[in-house]
Amino acid sequence: MVDRLSRRRTSVDPVVDPAVVISSFNVPTLERVREIDRSVDTAWLTLPDLEPLAAVRAAAHRDLQGVHVAHRALSRADVPGVVGRAHDLGVALRPWTVNDAGEIRRFVAAGVDAVITDRPSAAVALRDAVAADASSGA
Repeated sequence: MVDRLSRRRTSVDPVVDPAVVISSFNVPTLERVREIDRSVDTAWLTLPDLEPLAAVRAAAHRDLQGVHVAHRALSRADVPGVVGRAHDLGVALRPWTVNDAGEIRRFVAAGVDAVITDRPSAAVALRDAVAADASSGA
């Protein structure tokens, strides 16, 4: 992807759909993507042993637009507090790989920007249910 972005510098054709986020465990790769094309959103994919708030602060410091935190790490944290701080810093928070319905509901209710899951249909249904509950005051 970095090579494609580098070749694109003189092209008017977009290489990356605006809905796509380049995600990697390798922060220097993400920084290189941002050097080449600041219009491409990047997100740091973190390991389960990294505290989510530390990841959020580091992502903001490095001008990354998002953090994909391991769901096990986020489950151990103050989820609303981490989401709030991430949003205060302009960092999208997307836990991975969340397949448990209860965790999906908990994270969505706390305001994460998205969840990375192997069960997208179920996650969308849960997201919609949380939104319906919120609008009805339930």
